Amino acid sequence: MSTNFKALFKKNREEKASIQSNLMLGDVFPLEKLKEPVDIDNENFMVLFVSFSCRDCIEMLPQLSAFNPFHRQFLIITDGEEAEYRGLIAHFNYSFVATGIPFRDFYPSFGVAITPQAYRIRDGRIDRIGSPHTGEELLALWNGASDPHA
Repeated sequence: MSTNFKALFKKNREEKASIQSNLMLGDVFPLEKLKEPVDIDNENFMVLFVSFSCRDCIEMLPQLSAFNPFHRQFLIITDGEEAEYRGLIAHFNYSFVATGIPFRDFYPSFGVAITPQAYRIRDGRIDRIGSPHTGEELLALWNGASDPHA
């Protein structure tokens, strides 16, 4: 019996994508589930979920300063405590909003099972979902590209 590794790989990738998010294109992003209100343009913005235990997330952090011009349109949500995400903002001199929630709440509240995970919101609704691994991929998602890892 031979194994079709291409089909197995495709099935694994589809299963991973299906658990990555329970939010779908066209859904309203649930900002109200954050533990504190954020100063952000509620109609057009991007949300990036990162974990401080995720290597790709950590490597992407210095590249996120490219989003400083979009300070009211970019939100980073970490699994860190307030002192940690405030330290992150200060260290990288970010001008955009950052907040934190426990990682255990990423999935029940926002459908995020794997980090990094990003949502682009246009006209109040999710129009792109991706798992960017670099600042360049995140910027491409911001500009309307499809997720290169889907």
